[in-house]
Amino acid sequence: MNDTAPSCTQLRQRTDAARPNIEALNPLVTVKTLSDPQDISDASLPALLKDTHLVCVTDSSREEIIRFDNACRQSDTMFYAGGTYGLTGYIFLDLQKHHHLAPDRSQKVAPDTQPKMVRETINYPSLSEALASLGTTYKNLSKRATKDTNPSNLTAILALWEYQARHPHVETSDPSTQSTELVTITNQIIKSTGISPQILPPMSADAAASLLRTSPHEFSPTCAVLGGLLAQDVLKALAGREPPFANFLTFDGAVGGGNVTPLGIS
Repeated sequence: MNDTAPSCTQLRQRTDAARPNIEALNPLVTVKTLSDPQDISDASLPALLKDTHLVCVTDSSREEIIRFDNACRQSDTMFYAGGTYGLTGYIFLDLQKHHHLAPDRSQKVAPDTQPKMVRETINYPSLSEALASLGTTYKNLSKRATKDTNPSNLTAILALWEYQARHPHVETSDPSTQSTELVTITNQIIKSTGISPQILPPMSADAAASLLRTSPHEFSPTCAVLGGLLAQDVLKALAGREPPFANFLTFDGAVGGGNVTPLGIS
């Protein structure tokens, strides 16, 4: 027996190999897999997204997220993106013009009385529009609200996106020669937010090196928590009975907490 011969599973696409196990989770759900990259090309996306209610993209580059987001906008499809970088992770959603039920805050109610539910509308921007609004977003927030969003996590995610866009084929596991560039990118993003250095200080070389060292790896607890949050919010968006995130959540596995920043929300 040749121990080096590839197994049948290794010869198949990962998506095809995983399909039986995914289908077993809920036999009532039909699972389709796409193994050919051409199936998700720009030319194929309109037909693929036809009659699709929601798209969720995971662990993709900024450019791929923008590409799928723009395609979903053209087909009037709700869009989610999520990913992890070691202990850190994010969820972004573009629901376009989304309606949901929320408590009526215009009327006072007794402590033991359920508030009246009213229909609310949130206009979600695309990822491109959200990123372009980074500076104005924080200008519209108070110092307390800015602190509550924990902007250091958001700027770290955005800096990693930019770093990976510049170096798409470079592994980020060796921080010795790369942390200086990440520090520069991050501090440029921090400056563009207009946030006071007392609230959001510049990134240090040690922090950049740690981020580069841990970002290529999957940390199971972070993946589990972030995946649960994403799945729960997808259900909220589909049901329309509760307000979804608005619109960029970052998660810090070191402290076990997440924060939502309203980028370009109206």
